[in-house]
Amino acid sequence: MTAAASARANPRVCHEKQRLASVFLQALRTVMHLQNEEASVLLRGAPGLERLDLALERARERRDEAKLAYVLHVNRHGC
Repeated sequence: MTAAASARANPRVCHEKQRLASVFLQALRTVMHLQNEEASVLLRGAPGLERLDLALERARERRDEAKLAYVLHVNRHGC
């Protein structure tokens, strides 16, 4: 039996998976918050879209990195 198959057979809690999921969810929340702020600025016709572009780009990069870390962990450890 491989390590991944063994890990799947054992339903114990993986704290690293939980931590990575939490990091990913927080990154998702940040992106959603910035998108909501962007929509609000656009609807109000207020200045500031340029500054939000950079913040959104960074937030999306962090979200993508967090997602990759989570997926890689789950695939490697089978948890």
